[in-house]
Order: sequence, then structure tokens, then C-alpha cells
Amino acid sequence: MRQISKMLFGLLLLCSAVSFLGAEMCCGMEEGCPMTGKMGKGKGMMPVRDRSPGERILRMAKKLNLTDPQVTQIQGFETEFKHYQIDRDAELAGLKMKLRNLGEDEKVLAETKELINKIHQTKADLQYKRLEARTKIMAVLTAEQKAQLESMKEEIMEKMKEKKGKYGKGKREGREGKKERPAK
Repeated sequence: MRQISKMLFGLLLLCSAVSFLGAEMCCGMEEGCPMTGKMGKGKGMMPVRDRSPGERILRMAKKLNLTDPQVTQIQGFETEFKHYQIDRDAELAGLKMKLRNLGEDEKVLAETKELINKIHQTKADLQYKRLEARTKIMAVLTAEQKAQLESMKEEIMEKMKEKKGKYGKGKREGREGKKERPAK
């Protein structure tokens, strides 16, 4: 029974990975793609969080005036990272499933510690690989493109600060501003 569930889980992960890669490479639409589920840039839409280091830069290729060779290089780094990420995500899912199934007695304490260490190491490896890919991508950009990217980041941060100030930042703050807590 356990083998069957492991096989089904593995098949599910494989199908997810294939679906993910296929959707990312399907149509290349920048916004409103039905396959990737990315939303358009209309007002009120929440931005989709980038999972890989160069997605945002590739979306801004026109604004940054990236050349075709630059785009090709960045796409290569992206593909390499995404393959690595899919493998690590699958590895993490397997480790977490093993950890959940171990139980809580003294006999498995050492194995539990080993699994926890593997999980943390895998996450650290993924974070390092993301940083490495980001560094490679930034090396492809010219000094002018880097400066333009930095300026675009600053603009985005300013807009975020304005929105945060306008709408508040906590449960008790809303459009009207900070509300006083009722006295006890």
C-alpha cells in the first residue's frame, strides 16, 4: 500500500513538473496567459510573485532594451534554474512526506534530525542556486541597463510606500487610517 502511494505521489510530481514547464514555454504571452495563469496588468490585480531570478527581467526586456543575445542568455539561465528548482522542490516534498510519516518515538529521533538537516540543506542549496542565477543574469546586463533596472525598482518601492501609507498596514488600519483600540 505504501509503495503504491509513493508511486502515485511520484507520478503526481512528475505530471506537475511537466505541466509547469509546458505552461511556461507554451505561448510566451506576457500577460493574461490562460495556460500559465498569470494575470494581466489591469488595475486592482495582484502581481504574480516571480519564482525564478530572471522572470521579471525578461518581462521588462523591451523597457530595458535587451538585445536578442541577452534574452537568449537569460532564458538559458532561467531554464537551467527552473530545472534545478523542480528537482529540489520534488526532493523537498519527498523529505517532508518522510518526516510526517516517521512518528514521534525515541527510535526515530536520529532519523528525524537527519531529515530535518536534509530539508534545511536542500532549501539552502536552492537559495544559493537562485542567487547564482541572479548573478549570472545581472552580468549579462550593461551598466546602463543595470542603472535603468535600479531606477525601475526604486519607482516600484515608492509606489508601494504610497499605497501602504494610503491604506494602512495592519488589521486596525484601513482606508480611514488608524483606528483606536477600545478601552478595556
